[in-house]
Amino acid sequence: SFSLIDGRLYGSTFSINNYLARLAEGRSGITREKRLGAREQMQYYLLVTLFSGSLDLDQADAHFARSFYAALWPELSGLRLIGAVEKDGRHLRLTESGQYLWVMLMREFFASVNEFRERMRLLIQAED
Repeated sequence: SFSLIDGRLYGSTFSINNYLARLAEGRSGITREKRLGAREQMQYYLLVTLFSGSLDLDQADAHFARSFYAALWPELSGLRLIGAVEKDGRHLRLTESGQYLWVMLMREFFASVNEFRERMRLLIQAED
């Protein structure tokens, strides 16, 4: 499994034997960790939040304790320029063409998740 918690991406071993051995030793099943930078965390937030169709900029600002729009200005300006999002007060909303684009982006996101899982599966023999 993997999780994103407080800006860190964690991955547990895919080896059941290694997982059980680690727990028996009082250790965590987590064998991989990657710290995401502030910008990467915001980009991730943008991707998963806009998948719902809209993003509340006030909530994003509060979550990151800074101006989300200013921090991701290049990305957000590009999305507005190509007509994928429109700004409605303090909300960003996907346009009809933006909805299609977002489905394609989420497809790529899930493909990268599958690649991560595959890399973890390849480590099973090395971990046993």
